[in-house]
Parts: sequence; structure tokens; C-alpha cells
Amino acid sequence: MKKILLYCMLLGLVLVACKKGGTDTWYETTLDKRLADTIAARQKTLTSSPYGWKTVFAPKGGGAYLFYMKFSNDNRVDMVSDINIEAASNIANSSYIFRQVGEPCLIFDTYSVLHILSHPYNPISGGGSGKGKESDYEFYFKSITVDSVVLEGVKNKNIMVLKKATQEEEAFYKSGGIKTVIDEASNAFKRAKLHIVENGAQTKVELSFVSKTLSLIRKDANNIEVTTTAAFTFAADGLDLVTSLTYEGISFKKVYWDSVAKAFYILINGNKIPIVAVSPPPLQTLIGTTGYRYLAVDPPGMPQTAAFNAILQKDIANTQLLNRSYNHFYFDFNPPASQIKEGSNVTFGVTTASSSYWIEYNSYKMEWVNQSQGIFKFSYKGNNGSNASTLTYSVNLRAFFENHTFKIDYSDEPAPAGKVMGSFICMEDPTIFFYGRFETAWSNW
Repeated sequence: MKKILLYCMLLGLVLVACKKGGTDTWYETTLDKRLADTIAARQKTLTSSPYGWKTVFAPKGGGAYLFYMKFSNDNRVDMVSDINIEAASNIANSSYIFRQVGEPCLIFDTYSVLHILSHPYNPISGGGSGKGKESDYEFYFKSITVDSVVLEGVKNKNIMVLKKATQEEEAFYKSGGIKTVIDEASNAFKRAKLHIVENGAQTKVELSFVSKTLSLIRKDANNIEVTTTAAFTFAADGLDLVTSLTYEGISFKKVYWDSVAKAFYILINGNKIPIVAVSPPPLQTLIGTTGYRYLAVDPPGMPQTAAFNAILQKDIANTQLLNRSYNHFYFDFNPPASQIKEGSNVTFGVTTASSSYWIEYNSYKMEWVNQSQGIFKFSYKGNNGSNASTLTYSVNLRAFFENHTFKIDYSDEPAPAGKVMGSFICMEDPTIFFYGRFETAWSNW
């Protein structure tokens, strides 16, 4: 009887052990299936948006960046961003995976535009202290709705809200629409002063595509300028401000782009308020007037193009052979009577420096070929030098000026505060041109 009881107990233990082992196997299988189902469901969510997703991502390290993403079933993602011109102009394709990091996690696992923000080399990321922008490229899923997915960064806890893009938005971002807006607006606003009319007065507007900021500049009761600035990201219909600005006390966070008129505007209570661009007059109408008398070219401080510099360096070498140091050259568009020779109206001068300061200048007749286009030519009339050697200071530039036709225009080179830059462009070979700084008086140099 005792033996029978012992056998029954052992059999019971075996059955219990077998049942427990079966439960574990079933549990593990179910857990794996649940994980696989969760990943499949989340991938289906990302790939099911027919026109992709858009997001404005603001990492801890600062800044706000537009990203457009379109996920495919083969674990690839197309990406466009306004982080820089290259990222805005081209569709970058990289990969993504799902991995369990405590819970299922979306990982952009090959280098993408998004990784730029995490780059430890600060000139690339724009971040600080070797941390980049303290961004993320691994994300947990926080919530999923019909039109949006909320992600949270694994490392830095940055929040990314993906919103379904429209067909028009997909077409805009994938076709390089951001760069198109930048190019069209930059061309339309080139050197223009921007403003809106507010309460009957002009409010200055400053727009920077480099820093992606829009500023409104008003004067307070003490006539002191007060600036309010908002960062922005690009949208298919204009600019989305990260923080609000105000117009006549009413907040707005959108600046629209009119692709036909090539102009920005805001909507206030349904009313269209244009951002007005006032361009400067053609440069040829200003030369010789106050502020535009001299065009000075300082070779060391103004690096010129290789083609023009090759000509200039020959004159510099000739000057050094005479034991003088080439300082700069200039044009005087309103020369004194003492420098006018045989009907000349422009003086071209060269300054040198050695034990004593000496100036050599040449008189020219500046004649318009097409004044409305700023095209002209020079006719040489004479030189003020007391001996033939002074002519060598400018022999190569004089030959260049006397044998070509030129167009005068504004220069895009950086200008010192309060200064205007101008350039002469050779019409026969536009690769040869130079630029200089306009001055009111000789004493300003």
C-alpha cells in the first residue's frame, strides 16, 4: 500500500512538472507573438499614411526643425528637412528598425538627416559642449491616434509628434519646395527693406533664412527700437512660427507665401497683411551722390576672384619692384576740378605706402552704353604722375578697364555696418569682376 502511495505521489510530481513546462512554453510563445504583433501594428501605422508624415522637432539643445518622413514596408524611410539647404533640396533615404529596449522602440539605424542634430562635432550639429543638440534617433511610442503618432526619445526624452501629411505637402517637400521658396524669396527681397503697415505706420521686418527667424521692429514711447523675434520652420504654404508674434495686438503664428506674387503675407481676422519689400534704386543712379562718391577696393581685406586677382597681382608686383607697398585702389565718381582732364568725369587712383604716402590717379571719361542696365565703358584721358614710373602702379588694371565694357551692380559680399558694396562685372567675360566699398569721403578709408 505504501508503495502504491509513493508511486502516485511521484506520478503527480511528474504531471505537475510537465504542466508547468507547458505553461512556460505557451507563455513565452504568446509573449513573442504579442511583441511581433505590436511591432507589426506599429510598422503598419507608419507605412499606412499614403503621403507620409511631417513633424516640427525641437530637441533639448535648441532650435526647431521641419522633418518630412515617408516609411516603406522594407524598413526604408525617405526624409526631407529644413535643417540645411542640402537636406531641403534632396530626398535622403535611410533605414529604420524596431527593437525591444524595455519596450518596442523605433530606431533610425543608419545615418540620416535626423542624426545631424546628434552629431558630437558642434560645427555640424550646431550644438554645444560636444553634445550636439541633445537630440534622439531612438524613440518609444507614447500614443497613436488616427492622424498622429507621438514618440519619446529613449536617451534625451525629446518629444516628436508625427502628423499625417497631405498630398500637396508630400509633393512640396519631395520636389525641393523649401529651396524653391528660399531661392524665390531671396531673389525677390534681394537687398530690399521689409516692412508691414501697422496702425498707420511702418513696422520693420527682418527675415533670415540662415537663422530661420522673423523679427518685427517697432519704436517705443521713447523712440527706441524694440525687437520681437520668432523662429520658424518651413511649411508647404509658407512659414510656421515656433512662438507667436503680434500685429495690432493680435497674435499670429503663420506667415503665408504667395508663389505667384513672390511675396509673404499674414492673415489677421481674415484680412491679408502684406510684407512689403522696398528695393534700393539701381546702383547706376546713385554713383557720385552723397554716400556713393568713392568705390574703394582694399585687396588684403577684400579677397577678389581668381581671374581678377591675377590681373591685380601684376600691378602689385610692379609696385613692389619700385620699393613701394600697394595699399588700395579706388574710383572717384565726383572728382575735383583739378583732376578733370579733357572732359573726364571719373578718377581711378592707386595708393601706396613707404617712407612717404603717395597717390597716383588716372582720369577717365565714363560713358554709358546702356544706362538703364548699368553698362558703361571707360576712355582714358590722362595721368597725374610726375614721371613715367608711376604709370606702372596701374598698368595692368588700366589696360583691363580701357579694353572692356562693364556693368555696375550691387555686390553680395558682406558689408561693414552702414556701408554698401558695389561691383564692376566684365561684360565680355563675366567671370572677371571685382567688388569694393562705397565711401562718402577720403577720410573714411
